[in-house]
Amino acid sequence: MLFRSTGKLEDEAAKRIDFVGMGAGIEFRAEHLAQFREFGAGRGLQPGHQIRAPQRPLSLSDLSVAQLAARVAHLGAEPFRTTQILDGAWRSVASSWSGVTTLGRELQERLASEIRFSAFDDVERQEAEDGATTKLLLTLSDGAKVEAVLMRSPADPRRGSGPRATICVSSQAGCAVGCPFCATGELGFARNLSAGEIQDQVRVARQILRAEGRELTNVVYMGMGEPLQNLDAVLASIDGLVDPKRGGIGQRRITVSTSGVVPGIERLARERPQLNLAVSLHAARNPLRDLLVPNRKSTRLNSSH
Repeated sequence: MLFRSTGKLEDEAAKRIDFVGMGAGIEFRAEHLAQFREFGAGRGLQPGHQIRAPQRPLSLSDLSVAQLAARVAHLGAEPFRTTQILDGAWRSVASSWSGVTTLGRELQERLASEIRFSAFDDVERQEAEDGATTKLLLTLSDGAKVEAVLMRSPADPRRGSGPRATICVSSQAGCAVGCPFCATGELGFARNLSAGEIQDQVRVARQILRAEGRELTNVVYMGMGEPLQNLDAVLASIDGLVDPKRGGIGQRRITVSTSGVVPGIERLARERPQLNLAVSLHAARNPLRDLLVPNRKSTRLNSSH
């Protein structure tokens, strides 16, 4: 989510945000949250704008490993090219098919004619002065824009933890929850993101970090949108992130955040018990919470037993 910082209610609500994790979640530094607030929603995102577009073109991350292998076979390429493609997409700094140098030029061109290498038409970067945070404005193929934030944290010898690099990803373009302190809520809801569009935010972060000689350590679903209102795509994206042939990220290093969608929390607990869960409480009393999270009146946290 994106936090507005103007007005007494918004400032007070922002102070009340609590992340309650199950398992080893991600540590947020105060400056990260402040930088996340400052990015705002004015970078090409118009309040109330609804995007309705025809079917989006197929991108690489929309395909499972088996589907990609079938496409490779259809093109008449050798089976081992599937592994080369996945390594180029997930384990290199390549941002286009031409950057996957293990593939010949003819195969690069044939793949480019059928499958988009990335779900994004444009990636705009904004760097924090201290170099700890990279803010990304990502333009999707239908013109929708979403944001992601890459955060770098130093090692903490007191806790025995090494340096971290965390990508905060969006699960929706806009949001339907409508929290009054959240700039994303002012935009209204445009559409859900596909699993591939979510995964590609992680791929962009990895490309940036690899160019710095660093590795991505954590993924948090705390960007634009309510992840548990797009749970099918979120779970499918996590399948890709934890797949050793693709993301190869441990489930314990992934945190899913929610404003309190109880049916989604219960499903997540059943189907992905190893994931971390972060609940944005905002307030200890339901009347105040109903004000701060207006779309959650029908699914209060104490409705789950």
